Amino acid sequence: MLPICRRINTPAVRTLFASGSLHWRKMTVSVIQDLLASPSVSQRDKDILAIPEAQTHWQSWADLQHVIRHNELHRLSRSASQLADYILWKRDIESKYSGGVMEYILVDKLGWTSSLEKRPVAYSDELFGDPRDVRILLNDFPYAMEKGLVHVVVWSRAKIPKEGDNGDITTESRDKLERFVHDTFVRGLGMTGDSVLWFKNWAALQSIPLVEHFHVLLRNPDMDKLSKLTQ
Repeated sequence: MLPICRRINTPAVRTLFASGSLHWRKMTVSVIQDLLASPSVSQRDKDILAIPEAQTHWQSWADLQHVIRHNELHRLSRSASQLADYILWKRDIESKYSGGVMEYILVDKLGWTSSLEKRPVAYSDELFGDPRDVRILLNDFPYAMEKGLVHVVVWSRAKIPKEGDNGDITTESRDKLERFVHDTFVRGLGMTGDSVLWFKNWAALQSIPLVEHFHVLLRNPDMDKLSKLTQ
């Protein structure tokens, strides 16, 4: 599968994906068929990969509001082609980094450490106590959402206190995240409160559990303003 992965995760192939070309669609079907036959792919992922792209439910803003309001985070998912792209990218990263995705995120994506052995140390023990402890980046592999909806990830060196067996955050942590989201995205981007959503995955749903982060969804943000936050 690795040769397919290296071929699929290139600018040229991404251009084909964006154009919806017949060549890309045929290649995507072939890749998805290989993934469906792979014993290393979870059954949940296989169920998603088996859904034809034309039958994908692209989540609306109302859908996302419902999911987050009712804490049904397990319902957030990618389309078959998005998921295939993510799985193959992850395999490629794991073939290049001994520490896998975790090392890639910490060393290359965030630039917070030179190696996985040297875990980044927060400048402040308090959450959002120092701006150097925070990075805001676009999600390279967003969920299946309607056009105009943008997914960003807020990364934090400082710990986000949690409670309970499921890893849900404390009330104090929730209040701090709420204030940060309001100051940074609602007020900072000049958006209305009903055009910004945020959530933090439970511990069981986190794909990168050792690096603190939470998710922010934006409806039709000013991309020029947002680009200044995600540099």
